[in-house]
Amino acid sequence: MGPQSNTLSPPQREIIKFYEDPLEIIWLHCARQIGWKLQRSHQVFASWNGVDTLTLGTRDDLDADDHLAQMILHEICHALIEGKSSWTQRDWGLENIDEQHLVNELSCHRLQAALADQVGLRGFFAVTTDWRPYFNVIPKIWFLPQSTVDLQSWATSFQKSEKEARQLDLDAIRYAQIGMDFLRLEHTWHIHIHEALHRTEELMQLITDLASPRSLWYRDG
Repeated sequence: MGPQSNTLSPPQREIIKFYEDPLEIIWLHCARQIGWKLQRSHQVFASWNGVDTLTLGTRDDLDADDHLAQMILHEICHALIEGKSSWTQRDWGLENIDEQHLVNELSCHRLQAALADQVGLRGFFAVTTDWRPYFNVIPKIWFLPQSTVDLQSWATSFQKSEKEARQLDLDAIRYAQIGMDFLRLEHTWHIHIHEALHRTEELMQLITDLASPRSLWYRDG
């Protein structure tokens, strides 16, 4: 029998608390308040089940500038624009396989910018993926049409003529206004969305001076 080991093994620690990201707490609360459940999956980027559950990709599946708050707000904008009849349809009745619903996506960007502007966080809540060229040139006043130069900056990458892009932009403004009117006049969601936006802005105020210029939490000026 060999010599006894003097190595001590402490008893296994019981974990009774777990860490949660403050931003995710805010927006998960918002989602619950409007009646949504949320789950994460490697199988999708974002998907609504037509009942009560929003499924988003996991952290490992997303880009470095994606975050849960932006993704929840984006789907809220789709729900507002498409209206109550879409809430019982998978993915709000929208398809990404062709251009049939391109204007619906662009109008979602318009509304997303409008809501983020209420707390000065358009950049923080900016859409990601290949749709970003359109979002980047939404005017500072969200419901104004884009200039010819701005239209040209994304029309080519979307394989649209300037005329086609201009009509898409005008239609996107109209659809986004429908969503904004629904939020303001016909639905109580505005209480929870505005609370989440303002709490996010409070977090920004707390840490923006500590953040790296490359961080989404850094607000220049």
